[in-house]
Amino acid sequence: KVPTSKAFPEADQPVLLNVSGLALYPRQAQALHRMIEIESGNVAFNEMEHSEHELPGTNVSLVADVERENNLKGGVLADAMGGGKTVTTIALVAQGVAERRQREGCSRW
Repeated sequence: KVPTSKAFPEADQPVLLNVSGLALYPRQAQALHRMIEIESGNVAFNEMEHSEHELPGTNVSLVADVERENNLKGGVLADAMGGGKTVTTIALVAQGVAERRQREGCSRW
């Protein structure tokens, strides 16, 4: 099961939004934190597959179950209409820009 945004704490407000005088709502900050964790490869989920086949002419069925844990890569932000998906996605991009500029030693926006 993939965790929902409610399982995550709120992310820090992105610098770009602070400069603009805007702030994310708590639910948007949680979604942002979840998206940052997914982009970083820190969110694990279990993949499960079940297969069942009956052998023709017999009373025998072959059953196979496989389960493995993977790091989630990518995802869908599926909040309700008007829930702030666009601003949350912009905040994710702004966060990525800020992290890259910090890594490269660029201080200005």
